[in-house]
Amino acid sequence: MARDDAVGCGLADSVGDVLARVRQSRYPFALVLSRSRVVLGRLPVSRCDGDADQPVEEVMDPGPSTVRPHKTAEGTAQDLAKRDLRWAIVTTADGELIGVASRVDLEAAVREQE
Repeated sequence: MARDDAVGCGLADSVGDVLARVRQSRYPFALVLSRSRVVLGRLPVSRCDGDADQPVEEVMDPGPSTVRPHKTAEGTAQDLAKRDLRWAIVTTADGELIGVASRVDLEAAVREQE
């Protein structure tokens, strides 16, 4: 259920460059990744109002919540609903990005299984 099409960026990337890519994506954020694709943070569009030349590291939300791929669609959808969230960042146990799952897609998958 996790899609691998989220915008990824590095700590030193400029907010302006990342924002331009995020605006063309389906997600209202970028994921800040290490060279080995470990999730370091999340950069929501709402944090991109300042200096476009500012490094992502200075405005990102560090250490976002993530889920593991073995968690069920139903369990993940329920957790997202409880917290009124639309997206789940799916990573390995080592924090490497697998992808992003939407609550809408997860809930649809659960309905199809019923």
